[in-house]
Amino acid sequence: MKRIAISLGVTVLLVGVLAAPVGAVAPYTAATWKATFGTNAYYGTAALTASSSGTGSLGLKARRLVGLGVYSITIRRGTCAAPGTLLATLPNTTSQSIGTISRTYALTVTQMRPVLKAAAQLTLWMVKGSTQRCGLLKAQLPRGVVPVNRRMLIPHTGNGAVGMHWLTVLGAETWDPPPGWDGVVEDGDVALAVHVRMSAVEKTSYGPDHFAIRTPGHVDIPPQPGREPRLPFGTLAPGAIVDGWVTFVVNEDELGELILLYGPASEVLLRFALS
Repeated sequence: MKRIAISLGVTVLLVGVLAAPVGAVAPYTAATWKATFGTNAYYGTAALTASSSGTGSLGLKARRLVGLGVYSITIRRGTCAAPGTLLATLPNTTSQSIGTISRTYALTVTQMRPVLKAAAQLTLWMVKGSTQRCGLLKAQLPRGVVPVNRRMLIPHTGNGAVGMHWLTVLGAETWDPPPGWDGVVEDGDVALAVHVRMSAVEKTSYGPDHFAIRTPGHVDIPPQPGREPRLPFGTLAPGAIVDGWVTFVVNEDELGELILLYGPASEVLLRFALS
């Protein structure tokens, strides 16, 4: 049985490299949110990141504020029109004389825990007295090359059935079908099994048909019944987890050039380069 490394990216083709053994992976960015303040970011921008270590970081670049004003900086659940529970309080910050703030804030594991639970509805607030500036923190698709076994936050899509969730590709390996298997593996082909896990932040649908393999010739191969336990079809409630195998029949000579597509509702969100 042959194990192959997996990496994640958003370009058409990426060569995956396993950077470190599982269990010895350095902290990495698992989720990113971005916000703008005012129309066309008139009052500035912000970016919140969550590390796999459980900590977080907030970069704030604000402008057109009151000069030398002391602003409270907070993260809340909800929307700017309907603010909800206070999730995290950052240090009060004094703007420059020209009315700008450019600062990075570190968030502890304790501060990030409620933020991650409310990941689908986050707002960032800058408040000085009766003056309030709010930005909706929108989750971003993961970018760059990410090695195997990294949990990534996937934003909800335009399809209402697919809510925000975490996705992990746990591994991939060629698989020897047992006698009586319904699939067909012709000469030169192999069965490739990919192990995935999903954890719901919002109610979300899932199933093996959310995945496909793209060959170097840009032919998309659908999954078929294969290695057990298979990833089933279903719907996850917030906080629920499911994992299973998704199996494909591919050309053995193309194993180092295959792309695993992930795209609920026929919308390709991520591409995993198998090498």
